[in-house]
Amino acid sequence: MNSELKKLIEEKKIMEALAYPFYKETPDGSIVADLHWKPSHKVGKDELECVPYINGDQVRQRLNDVLATKWQTRMEKHEDRTICILSVYIQDANDWLDRSDVGTPTATEKEKGETTDSLKRAAVNWGVGAYIKTIPNVTLPMGRENGKNVPMTHDKKTVLMGDNLSNYINTLSLPLSKLIEFWGSLSKSQQTEATQSVVALKKMFTKAKK
Repeated sequence: MNSELKKLIEEKKIMEALAYPFYKETPDGSIVADLHWKPSHKVGKDELECVPYINGDQVRQRLNDVLATKWQTRMEKHEDRTICILSVYIQDANDWLDRSDVGTPTATEKEKGETTDSLKRAAVNWGVGAYIKTIPNVTLPMGRENGKNVPMTHDKKTVLMGDNLSNYINTLSLPLSKLIEFWGSLSKSQQTEATQSVVALKKMFTKAKK
């Protein structure tokens, strides 16, 4: 667990801990984003835009890390759509508070995908991964493999798929230690209002890296 996240948990800053960005430490000691990336759409003639996301396991792990046993979910069907009701136990009120959202089916695993998506969307209402929508998409060179458009490294020598794509972009996004430092220096209200600053900072670092 990231030391900053652990500190927030120990200090009982629950909402801040739930909303804390996803980071991990690499074997060489660098701190990079712990995000997944997937191709989204073609840009121009020979580039693909990739978008970030977190998966259901990451959401559950964050809820477990921060809340331990003080969270639970309930899935309900409404007009063939799955709604996840994510309940969190609020100590001060001695009661459970619900926040919910509806999922969208995936092309490969319709029911499972919809259930996971509804959990992720409900968790966003508690702050988990809410910042991800502020992260700029990444454009990479496009190649062809098995009849499909696929992203490639900037030198166009290697096709990037799955974990390789995510690791490549997470490493490229770098001085995220600086982004953590910047994020940690803000108050809770400033973090809420910092969307444009975070985006600008990431763009600046990415540009400097190139």
